[in-house]
Amino acid sequence: MHERDGAEVIFSSDGTGFGKSYGVIQGYVEYLERFAKTPKSDDLFPEGGFTNLLFMSPQKSQIDLDSSQKEKILAAGGEFVCVLSRKDIADLDFMDWASGLKNRDRYIQWYEGAKGSKYIGVAMRSLNYHVSQIDRCEEQLKKLTTYGSQDTNYEREILEEQLKNCRHSIRNTIESACKLLFGPDSEKASIKEYIRRGLQARQERMKNAETVRKPGKLEPKISVHEVYFELIKQVLPFEVCQYRPSVLLMTTNKFDTSTYRLVPRQRGEGVRFESVGFDLLIGGKLTPKDPQISTVAAAGHIGQVTYLRDEHFRRNPDCPFRQKNIRFTVIIDELHEAYTRLDETCHVKLITQENNLAHVISVAGRIHNAVLSLERRNKPKEAQTTFEQEMVKFITTLRNLLAEKCELSPGTTLGSILEMFRDQLGAFEVNGDAAERIISITRNVFSFNPKMYVNEEGLKRIRMRNSEGDITRTELYYEVENDASDTNPTLHDLFQLVSVILAACSEITNRHFKRWVKNGGQDNSSSQNTPLGQFVDAANNVAGVVRHIFDRTTDENLLIDHFYTYLQPKTVFTMTPIAELNYVNRGAERTIILAFEMDLVQELPEAMLLRLLTGTHNKVIGLSATSGFSHTKNGNFNRRFLARYSRDLGYRVVEREKADIDTLKALRGLRASIRNVDFRVFDDKQLKLTDIYQNCEIYRRTYDNFFDALKKPLEYDLKNTYKRRQCQRELEALLLAAYEGKNSLILSLSGTFKRAFISAWRTHQPAWRQQYGMHSRCDKKTDNDKKHDQILTFTPFKGRHTVHLVFFDSPLANVEDIRQETYLQNSNTVLVFMSSYKSAGTGLNYFVKYHDGDINDINASRLDVDFERLVLINSSFYSEVKDNSGNLNTLPNYVTVLKHYADDDITVHKLADFNVNFAHGADFNVNFAHRPWRKLSPVNGRT
Repeated sequence: MHERDGAEVIFSSDGTGFGKSYGVIQGYVEYLERFAKTPKSDDLFPEGGFTNLLFMSPQKSQIDLDSSQKEKILAAGGEFVCVLSRKDIADLDFMDWASGLKNRDRYIQWYEGAKGSKYIGVAMRSLNYHVSQIDRCEEQLKKLTTYGSQDTNYEREILEEQLKNCRHSIRNTIESACKLLFGPDSEKASIKEYIRRGLQARQERMKNAETVRKPGKLEPKISVHEVYFELIKQVLPFEVCQYRPSVLLMTTNKFDTSTYRLVPRQRGEGVRFESVGFDLLIGGKLTPKDPQISTVAAAGHIGQVTYLRDEHFRRNPDCPFRQKNIRFTVIIDELHEAYTRLDETCHVKLITQENNLAHVISVAGRIHNAVLSLERRNKPKEAQTTFEQEMVKFITTLRNLLAEKCELSPGTTLGSILEMFRDQLGAFEVNGDAAERIISITRNVFSFNPKMYVNEEGLKRIRMRNSEGDITRTELYYEVENDASDTNPTLHDLFQLVSVILAACSEITNRHFKRWVKNGGQDNSSSQNTPLGQFVDAANNVAGVVRHIFDRTTDENLLIDHFYTYLQPKTVFTMTPIAELNYVNRGAERTIILAFEMDLVQELPEAMLLRLLTGTHNKVIGLSATSGFSHTKNGNFNRRFLARYSRDLGYRVVEREKADIDTLKALRGLRASIRNVDFRVFDDKQLKLTDIYQNCEIYRRTYDNFFDALKKPLEYDLKNTYKRRQCQRELEALLLAAYEGKNSLILSLSGTFKRAFISAWRTHQPAWRQQYGMHSRCDKKTDNDKKHDQILTFTPFKGRHTVHLVFFDSPLANVEDIRQETYLQNSNTVLVFMSSYKSAGTGLNYFVKYHDGDINDINASRLDVDFERLVLINSSFYSEVKDNSGNLNTLPNYVTVLKHYADDDITVHKLADFNVNFAHGADFNVNFAHRPWRKLSPVNGRT
């Protein structure tokens, strides 16, 4: 597969227990062994012609490669490169996936190896200082946990701020050290030479090492050349895989950000660091200079494909991977979860509740008045000050966009809307009588372009006026039907104005003018104009995507097809009640205060996939245990979208065919023979899993004792029938493991029981220690912040089995070696792993290990066995189509309907027809048709 020409997207959704992740890694091992028959481990391949493997997973704990595969990859000349997030780089307890070392140990190694370097010695000493400062701050915070005075709270805030600054400094120091290697005062070595020296130094050290390195143990002192190499791997990971076949490891969230690459300086000699998106780098593409998605949307399939191939996914002629025929195989593990995370990053927050919109408009009105004054005085441009010219430019942009891209209601102008907010003091208000109706209309208002909105007629009937004649307050109200005399601005007008203000603010780049707007030019000061100044900052932060607001067609007859649904940006407006103000403003309880938010839905994850594949020989493999859901609209790349463009953009879609059914049946039969499973299904309303509670007094007394202790931390959850049922079943499954002596893996839909059990343990610790002999892995830890108490050992029933309980999740894997917890030294102890479906991750791949003697002794006898009991607690207590307020009018539901329309081969859907009703009818049915898959996806993936 890795040598095969042509781009491919491959879907492997065969269910669990087939070794999908192991298999794709093993395939790469075999490829590397073919590629480099007998290479030395310091060999480079500057001519390219090889394939890199990028493995991404939603959870850090799922990046857990088999040790034998690691050894074979290194022996065949491969390299492991961990691509870390900013948070993980600064986390000293983060355990490197490749080496098994924590960052603290790695950074100390770097300091010891390069503190004498004339290039980065100062930076390494700074790094070591920040590491020690973090340890000092954490130690001081630990001491403060025993005090609770106001003085200690203030001191705690100072220490937490210092801790934050030190972590930020660690990231900057590592990045700066790497840049020094290529700066004007460096030794002028090429990236290739740095890598070659580092590999040679590592090989030499390994030869001379007196002892074999063990996981989690510090290696002998590394040389300065190895430190250079390690810095490059961390800061410039994709430079390494230009010269050496590499396995790159990262989380799904990190993949949707960016990394650095080296590019020649535009002026003078040398190189500079350039930030680039992973999909652009791996796919060898350029960012489109002038996106024309809106224009091309109506061009038909041939025109769309031509634009995508030649412009939107334009190839980068300087891409080193394409020049050297270096390919990538991208593995997306847990695709059903990874897609959801990638989809969430497509939503960019343009305006938040912190940007008080009413006050922003008020400041814009003052600038408008200033420009009107200039116009009345006929002050020519050459006589205007710089700031006056900036104000004119700002207002001109507002006027032009409103005139060319918007459609205000009769009698409404820029001036009339701004005048309404001139003396604004509060925020938007709505009277309690009309609140429910107005809020339902203004929640997640989907905008196709600045003129067109979902349920647009409803927006046009919500108008604005000064509340009770008070010019300092603005009220939203629902107009009286057929009242032609009401010419107040509508919410439709307001949403259009917000779009143009945001666009105009994003074009303000003069920092002196921005400072003048924010605080009158006085640093550390505020003014009545501060809201607009903050709004300008926010607009500048998203300036790259704000242009998409007006890069959209205004043709209401445009078809809702795959091109529009997956590639066209869309804007969403929301007005949310601020409930707490109703309780503190006595006498105004029936007045609801509304906050304004605005989001941009960028191109969906399918576009990223096309960017990786078009014009390349790359392979993308999606792994998921969720079999049988290949054509759903959520949690998966849309196969019909991919098939529509596959031939024209030059890639293949590979998925299971009917001919594979017999093979899969045989595999499942083999799996069943190895894992003889007895399935027992319980009625949804059945309170107990067995009759032991009814028939055994000792069991019943122990169960009731634990449940009574859980009632306090579960106080609110127990009021919900489904949550109560879940917690009762988890407790019963845990106690049954001890009573019957069966190693158990227990999974549920949430981590509620885990949090409650840990809380109860901390409350009842003395009693439980005495009664059940319970103790925690964290008993000897002095830092309360690091006491997770997720590993507990106790004996619930005297004379029966002892339980070794592990509440497994990703954070625990960062601080504990979970594999060590799977070892049992006697048959009287049972292992219980408890987790939620989304948190379980790689823990599901572990076996129970009965070991005689030292667990580190590879020659000691050992028996690996499966968990005897798998308990899946699936009683749903949440909705996948409603938000936390029980509202169906949500952004994901809008996108689901659009996807459904795009796939519809029978009915043609146009923008003008998109008038969504989630309360009932076709749109309601579309979302509820996908509800079972959304719920079953995590469950099916763990079965």
